[in-house]
Amino acid sequence: AVYVYHEYTFDRSFTKSENIHRLVLNDEGASESRDSHPYLLSNGYEEGFPAMESVVRAYSNAYVSDLVRIKSDWNSAFDETDFWHVESGFLDMFDVSVLSGSTDMFDAPNTILISESVKSKLFQGENPIGESLLIGDKEYAIICVYKDFPTNASLSPRFIISLNTMKADEDFKAFFKGSGYHMFK
Repeated sequence: AVYVYHEYTFDRSFTKSENIHRLVLNDEGASESRDSHPYLLSNGYEEGFPAMESVVRAYSNAYVSDLVRIKSDWNSAFDETDFWHVESGFLDMFDVSVLSGSTDMFDAPNTILISESVKSKLFQGENPIGESLLIGDKEYAIICVYKDFPTNASLSPRFIISLNTMKADEDFKAFFKGSGYHMFK
């Protein structure tokens, strides 16, 4: 019964779950569908499809992991995944529940929101707000801790970073200009 309930309530924990849809493209003649698109192709969806109230783009690469450490504690490092770069509308659309800190500065580059489980793992009861977190060679200011997404959600970000951080970073400029392999959900 627990398993069946878990499956039947999948992605239903979001307040607006009945109105949230994932855009999936089916290429004629192709045997597979995809839910990721080049950034350029997703511009203008709201104007082109008036039934869409809002569109939120997110970038997450499930195959990428990186070394994460607290700047003040260089010796403690963890290999982590589930880094999500998102537009600010993501926070409302998916009911990101703030436990401490604030999302007011979310659109400022190099700020980051961390999940409650990340806080427990890295900070062990300490307050992480205002601390600096190093992900690979990039530094982020922690501005918020949010409640972990439910286990029956198709999204499971452990780190939420503003898409503006990617836009301001030279390493990611190609993600926004081309129609190649840099795909956004």
